[in-house]
Amino acid sequence: MKRLYLFLTVKSLCVLFLFAVAGISCSKEDGPGKQEGGIQIENLQTRLRIVVSPSVGSDVEHVWRANPENMLIHYPPCGSYKGNTYFGYTDQKGETVLCKVKNLPASIKEWKGEFVYKNTLDTITEVNVQLSGIVRTETDSLGKKQGTMELTSIVPTGPKPKPVLQLGMYAHTYPTLGGKSVKIEFIDRKILKLMEPGLPVKTYHYEIFDTEHAIMLKDVTGVGSEQKIFFHAISDSEFETDCFCGYTAEYPGQVLMTFKKAE
Repeated sequence: MKRLYLFLTVKSLCVLFLFAVAGISCSKEDGPGKQEGGIQIENLQTRLRIVVSPSVGSDVEHVWRANPENMLIHYPPCGSYKGNTYFGYTDQKGETVLCKVKNLPASIKEWKGEFVYKNTLDTITEVNVQLSGIVRTETDSLGKKQGTMELTSIVPTGPKPKPVLQLGMYAHTYPTLGGKSVKIEFIDRKILKLMEPGLPVKTYHYEIFDTEHAIMLKDVTGVGSEQKIFFHAISDSEFETDCFCGYTAEYPGQVLMTFKKAE
């Protein structure tokens, strides 16, 4: 009788334990609208891009839309971002989630930044900063991730030495373009090659204008006119540029492409 009582007691405890484990497992599952735990970011060295644009309408976003990977972008009040600041949190899988920033000091507009771009309407500057904060992401009912970043500190770190772009092969990393890869090879300080999927390789004479962040292109065959487009060296091995298109237009006119040196 004692053995039977002991057996039933142990069996009951096992059943309760299984229910408890099942409950814990279910509570950890990410369902639609469920917020994930906070991610602590400490002393991240990055850039704050400040965009000033008086224009209204979604088309103007093409003038300053850029790769937000692990950087802050303070958008103008026009367009879909409504003057908010976003941080492009990039996880270990390389997925970037736009996180709306909280606690950004109003004094950022007074910080002296590096000139990036200016035309008759739009101005873009960047400030090197060090920040700490907490990122929280959530998945909506459509499976799309979004999030917030609560800043605990942000300070300007001052200008860095002007980058000198290395020669060699660069592959684009942003935007994705459906998995297709655009490559640019800097042969020397005067000649580059452009490789686009499904198109013949094009060779250009080029000249980079550091002070105005532009590059002048001229087809080596002499066909077509010179093109002067936006070109901004982020570091010695990374740059962003407008598409190398076969037309002349005030730059930048499209979504900016980011290129990194191939390893």
